[in-house]
Amino acid sequence: MSTNALYTDLSGYYDLMCADIDYQALSENGLLCFNAVDKTRINNNLYVSHTAQHDGSEFSFRSGWHYAGPGERQSLRLSIDRNTNGVCESWQDEHPMVALSFGEFEALLKPWFEVHIFEHDYERIVPWDGESGNAIFACVKR
Repeated sequence: MSTNALYTDLSGYYDLMCADIDYQALSENGLLCFNAVDKTRINNNLYVSHTAQHDGSEFSFRSGWHYAGPGERQSLRLSIDRNTNGVCESWQDEHPMVALSFGEFEALLKPWFEVHIFEHDYERIVPWDGESGNAIFACVKR
């Protein structure tokens, strides 16, 4: 059974076999979408944080990309802190993900797809400027 649109999870190793599986799952002119971070543009010192109140507790969320290089593994590092009446609890997690440059993603996908890369900065989606390290890939099955 084929579909017109597929959003794939790149939390594992993305290779030619994965691209072929995605390709086979789509109908003609079907759309494969995924977001990605370019391994060559990861700054291990940058992170995003957010604080929220819920049921008398303050929650602090923090996430950031980490790329030890060289290789094809990066990780998303997450931490959550909960403070309730002066009692603090903390959780940390790390999610391994595939690490490729945007050029490597594009080269991997071009045999099967027309590849469009869009920059996203959590505020907007625009054509990729060639500099940003966050992108959404929209790939139309050939």
